[in-house]
Amino acid sequence: MENQIIVTLPSRDLRAIAREALRGQWAQAFVVSIIFYLAISLPASLIMAIFPPTSPAQGLAGLYSLLVTGPFSYGYTLYVMSVFRKKNAETGQIFAGFENFGKTFVLMLLITIKVILWTLLFVIPGIIASFRYSQAFLILVDHPEYSASQCINESKKMMNGNKSKYFCLMLSFIGWYLLAGIPQGIVGAIEKNMGLMSTGMRVAFVLIATVASIGVIYLMPYVQAAGVAMYEIMAGNLKELTDEDDMISEPLSKEEPAEAKADTPDTGAAPTPEAEPNPAPEAQNPDVSVVEDVKVEWHKED
Repeated sequence: MENQIIVTLPSRDLRAIAREALRGQWAQAFVVSIIFYLAISLPASLIMAIFPPTSPAQGLAGLYSLLVTGPFSYGYTLYVMSVFRKKNAETGQIFAGFENFGKTFVLMLLITIKVILWTLLFVIPGIIASFRYSQAFLILVDHPEYSASQCINESKKMMNGNKSKYFCLMLSFIGWYLLAGIPQGIVGAIEKNMGLMSTGMRVAFVLIATVASIGVIYLMPYVQAAGVAMYEIMAGNLKELTDEDDMISEPLSKEEPAEAKADTPDTGAAPTPEAEPNPAPEAQNPDVSVVEDVKVEWHKED
C-alpha cells in the first residue's frame, strides 16, 4: 500500500462521483442488490419464522448467515468496484466470493469477532471498529494474494485519520434511509400488534417485509459506490485537485493582450507560430479521467 492519504473531499462530492459512476447502470445494480439482499437475509429469516423460537433449529439461521455473508459481500464489492471503474460488470460477479470461499469466510469471521469484542466494551467502540475494518473487502478485491489478516491490517492503516470522514459520508445518507425504511417500519408495527401468529402468518410477514425493503435495496448500490469513491482516493486511484492544480489546468488564452503586442519590436522576421494551449488532462494521459464538477482526477487501472 502507498503512503497514508487523508480524504478531505466533502460527502456531497463523493456522492456525486457515485451517481456519475452508476449512470446507465442503475437497473443492473438494482438487480444485483436484490440478489445480494435476498441471499443474505431471506433464508435466515424464513428459518426463524418456520421454527419455534426455542427450537435448536434456530441456530441454522445464524450458521447460514455466517457461511454466506463473507462470499456474497466479496462478490457485491467486486461488482460495485467494476461498475465504478467502468470495467465489465456482470451480474454473476455476486457469486465470485465462493471461488475463494475460505479466505472470504475467514475475513468476515475475523471482522465479526473483532467488532463484537469491541462492542462488549461499549456501543461506540464497536461502531468505530466497524469503520476501521470497512475497507477489508475492497482491499481483498484489489489484492487477492493478501491473507484475511493482511486485509484487516491494511484497512486499519487506510482508515487511520479517515474514520470521521467515513462516518460523515454514511451519515449523509440518513435522510434516504429514513425515507426508504418507512414501508419496513409500517410492516414491523403491524407484525408487532398481531400478537401470537401461526407459522404460515410468520412466513407471510417475512415475505411482505422483504418486499417492503425495496427502497433500502435500491439505495444499496448508491451507498456502496460512494464508499468505493472514498476508497479509491485513499488507495491513490483518485486524486483530489488543489486550487493550484485548477489554475495550471486552465487553457491559456489565444488572444495576446493589446499592450503586449504594442511592446513587441518589429524585427522583420517571420512571425513565430503561436503556441497551442496545454491539452486537457485526459488528452495528455489517456489513462487519467477527470470527473466533471467534482475536482477529481481518476487514474484508471489497466
